Amino acid sequence: MSRTRMLLQKNWTLVTALILVGLSFAESLPARQLHTLMTDGEHNSAFGPSYPRALLTENDAYQTSYLANANQDTQASANSSACPLSIRRRFEAYGEEWDMQLMLSPHIAPDLDITSGDPSDQPLSRFSTSGTCAYQARTEDLSAAVHTSKSNLELLRGYLYKNGSIYRLSPVPRRLAKRFLDEPTGEPHLLFRVHRQADTLDDRQDDELPEDTNVLAALRKAVSRRKSTNSCAINIKDECPNGRCKFDTTYKPGKRPNAGQLAWLTEGAPTATIELAIFVDADACNTFTSYLGTEDALREFLLTFIDQIALIFHLPSFLDSVDIKIVYMHLLKQNPTNIPEKAGIESVLAAFSDFQKDQNKPEEDPQHWDHAVLLTGKKMYRGDFDYSVMGMSRVGAMCHPLYSATVAELGATDNTKSAIQSSGFLSSYMVAHEIAHNLGLFHDGEQNDCSSEKYIMSPARRWEGQTEWSTCSRDAIKAKIGSRMCLFETDLIPPKADLDYGRLNKLPGQIYSANSQCAMQMKNKRYIKDPNQSLATICNSLKCRQTRGLAVTEIGPALDGTYCGNGKWCSSGDCVPWPLPQPVVQPGWSSWTTGSCDSGCVDASLGYKINERSCNHPEPQNTESNCSGRSYEVLTCDDTFKCSTRISATEYATKACQRYVNAGVPGIQPEGKQQPFSADKSPDRSCAIYCRAENSDLYRHPKNAVAIMLAEDAYFPDGTMCKEDVVNSYYCLDRQCVPRV
Repeated sequence: MSRTRMLLQKNWTLVTALILVGLSFAESLPARQLHTLMTDGEHNSAFGPSYPRALLTENDAYQTSYLANANQDTQASANSSACPLSIRRRFEAYGEEWDMQLMLSPHIAPDLDITSGDPSDQPLSRFSTSGTCAYQARTEDLSAAVHTSKSNLELLRGYLYKNGSIYRLSPVPRRLAKRFLDEPTGEPHLLFRVHRQADTLDDRQDDELPEDTNVLAALRKAVSRRKSTNSCAINIKDECPNGRCKFDTTYKPGKRPNAGQLAWLTEGAPTATIELAIFVDADACNTFTSYLGTEDALREFLLTFIDQIALIFHLPSFLDSVDIKIVYMHLLKQNPTNIPEKAGIESVLAAFSDFQKDQNKPEEDPQHWDHAVLLTGKKMYRGDFDYSVMGMSRVGAMCHPLYSATVAELGATDNTKSAIQSSGFLSSYMVAHEIAHNLGLFHDGEQNDCSSEKYIMSPARRWEGQTEWSTCSRDAIKAKIGSRMCLFETDLIPPKADLDYGRLNKLPGQIYSANSQCAMQMKNKRYIKDPNQSLATICNSLKCRQTRGLAVTEIGPALDGTYCGNGKWCSSGDCVPWPLPQPVVQPGWSSWTTGSCDSGCVDASLGYKINERSCNHPEPQNTESNCSGRSYEVLTCDDTFKCSTRISATEYATKACQRYVNAGVPGIQPEGKQQPFSADKSPDRSCAIYCRAENSDLYRHPKNAVAIMLAEDAYFPDGTMCKEDVVNSYYCLDRQCVPRV
């Protein structure tokens, strides 16, 4: 029994009446244009919500006809107010005669709740059968089930099944029927072919079942606005019951400045300097060392990272009011035992505060610090496992020996191992945010009137913008910086060479290009700046993708000094002209690296390997030029040693579709398939994963939604067989179905 027949019979109790109708095609009704005049609700009622309007222009997608009673020999029920027991109707549609004897359905109770919708759809609406007549017909070549109201037997809704195809019958919307019928001879109805016979179904419809552009735009907006929490600071007063804590933000008892000293400090004194200790936990060290290769490379990265933090505190919007000086850096091979491995960020901050206080040198020692930062590669959480928090410090505790501390993520990922805001250089803004809390600044929009969306002290970190300090932050630091006496006691000893982040005399973006920033964020050198993104926009938010991928990932504003085109570089979120001409370095190819054999272990398929080279020998600097040629090649290989078991292409696609559904990809069901190869269609068609569309028998390739939601590509693995030929078999290579050579 065909699947469509089973679906129809399964839903006999979900529909009500069927009445044979006499259809005579009305010239006055614009059948081919009717769908263009419908509202979304009318369209969904007639055709279902998943059927695109563009496909309704096909010649036989639907037909519009008058419905009239064909004869009067109906058999009445014993109760004159009840439904007729049987009705015989004839009509012509889709080039053939339809002749049916309809019987009152014995399965529909008069007070039953009924679901209305396509037999293969999710329910569209529910209603009571009270006042409804339910009919069905079954012959060798036709089955039918529709419902109608006792008050108007001429308005029919339901389904017909004939020659392997399902048809939906529904009235033309009253608004349109009145518009086009001056002297109606009956009620106009739509007969819509929902599903064609399997052996004649033109799967072209699968290819033309597009993703909804409005839905994709909403997904992009939602993903781009994924935020960190606003719970990233602890008010120090909350930890001091009745205000009796022995807490002195000036650090030295008796050294609080008077009003005259405050004026001197804020108006004429040298810039305040935060002497900083940096602790990098074992998790962050392992993450970046695994990617960068050596501890020396990790140190270079950290110095550039801190240089970006220093630049943030030197923004004109912050009055150029704070210097950063590194006096101590410790790369932890093992995490301290007194800092809990699995605990909320509040507990980690408390433990780290104790740890750094014990580690701090005496005040007269050149390595004595004013503030300590723990950079952790762990994903932090707050309270009942709220993982949106990415850093924490105490408000107004700068210079205090215990409380002057920050915990911030660097190199962390979410529970799917995907990159997040704190995975790369964007974390520099989060560290600056937390240090600013410790200086006494609150969130914008909290205890002040500044926007809570636009600035560095926003309570939630977005992927784009937020590269300036608000006027509220500027006014707060101007009022408070003078009371932090420890910041004005910096000695004149320059930082040690290995802690001098400015020794290269280069901005961070001149050290790490846009491509390198992408690779650092993803810990994958296959990631580069998205070639489709204009250079002029990367200063607000840099977009990245794999060299052979479709998924685009935002990683935040490009570093200061990143080339943004035509003699310009990024500066605090804007693309501005160079103050002086900068050296231009043209790129070159590295040598090829040979990849290992991998496989998706799909039936009758091969393995694949990817050989790669990088356009970084040397790396381009201050130029749009790129290396000529491809950065990779994909080859087949023997995957016998990789695959002890295999699955069919359908199983593989279905598992992928299930994963997409679980991730929130809209408009699809967890049922997948591989399209057959066709020489007159796109060469990637049989390498693409198609998922059954929601409320439809058609399938769609959800490549854009999958790229947005999962940052991956909705394709079968390279090496998957996509066509078996007597001369040569075809396999997916770089998403193209090509013959094996």
